[in-house]
Amino acid sequence: IFGSDIKDGTYEITVDSSSTMFRITACQLTVKDGTMTADMTMGGTGYLYLYMGSSEDAEKADESDYIPFTENADGTHTFTVPVEALDSGIACAAFSKKKEIWYDRTLVFRADSLPMDARSDDAYTTVESLQLEDGTYTCSVQCHISSHNYSKRRHCHSRNRLEQLQL
Repeated sequence: IFGSDIKDGTYEITVDSSSTMFRITACQLTVKDGTMTADMTMGGTGYLYLYMGSSEDAEKADESDYIPFTENADGTHTFTVPVEALDSGIACAAFSKKKEIWYDRTLVFRADSLPMDARSDDAYTTVESLQLEDGTYTCSVQCHISSHNYSKRRHCHSRNRLEQLQL
């Protein structure tokens, strides 16, 4: 899901990290004119910089490309990062203050944590927008359940009305 699919505004959003050592305790997504940035508040203070890309690329990059933290009044650290898309793994390297090395991380900014009214009006397919005639239709539905790290496929039949799948 891209920034053009979301209304301009600031939203609380959930971020999944590939590492338990890189814990994001709060995150605000800002969308403006189709561009997204995220203010990620960290659970610790062990990282000095982030780099959007791999640790290998970070080692070769100019220091001006590093993203420094901002220290909040309560001592927590916040990094402001660009977000290309929601629900997609984004490569991020984190520089350890203690060990002075880069670590590879993958971040996923979860669209399912946005409020329903955050999506732009044309981002949803509705029964009306499909302009279906009365009849029986077959559709394939795929549900991703990230907390259990698996997905289920279900098939359903619809008679021109919305149905709720129970998993």
